[in-house]
Amino acid sequence: MVEVTGEPGMLVLKVSDTGRGIEHDLVERVFLAEGSEPAERAASSHGLGLSIVVKLLDEIGGRLEVMSKVGTGTTFWLKLLVDSAPVATAPEKAAVFDELEMVGKVVTIRRAG
Repeated sequence: MVEVTGEPGMLVLKVSDTGRGIEHDLVERVFLAEGSEPAERAASSHGLGLSIVVKLLDEIGGRLEVMSKVGTGTTFWLKLLVDSAPVATAPEKAAVFDELEMVGKVVTIRRAG
């Protein structure tokens, strides 16, 4: 299911599925490049999709929230700035970056009820 809503200055896209869900202690790992278990991925997946999303959101000032419950499914909230003011660009970043630090800055993991 996909829903489009908003908050002041933000567009919010909510995407929910009724899939197998992700164990709470593994959620953060799926946002790291190749962080998901290869056996758990689709046959054509390289395990990079969510890490790319996090990197792009970091660059544009967006945020991502996730809540998942095993056996029930997963919900993502993608929050994008819509203010007319341009986003300040950061100085050139070094080629090496702390991927886990970026995930912590961009992603909020909600506890499933």
